[in-house]
Amino acid sequence: MESDKGLKTFGIRVRLARKAAKLTQDELAEACGYPGGGAVISKIEAGGMWPPLQMIDNMAKAMKTSPSALAFDDKAPTMKDLDEQTIAALTLFLGLNVGGRKVAFEYLESLHKVPKYKGK
Repeated sequence: MESDKGLKTFGIRVRLARKAAKLTQDELAEACGYPGGGAVISKIEAGGMWPPLQMIDNMAKAMKTSPSALAFDDKAPTMKDLDEQTIAALTLFLGLNVGGRKVAFEYLESLHKVPKYKGK
């Protein structure tokens, strides 16, 4: 479905912009007025929901970009803005089938909860 593709593309743009701004999902949520709303940002980045327009504006401000960059990719970060290790990880992830992606994502989520593995 085209709308699903648009939603997923928007989520990818949000994730890339957030990473370029060196913000965690929780930090971005808090900057948007959603303290403890990292799960909301995660859902947006996964292509699971469209945020309200005001939230798109708040996210763009927090990430020092524009709402149109998030929606239309005119100035959104691209793969060239990511380090080699991140690109390699994304490439490996995208090479998995749906079941493999689910397992990999669950593993990454569990690693993210371990303080010594958490990054900014």
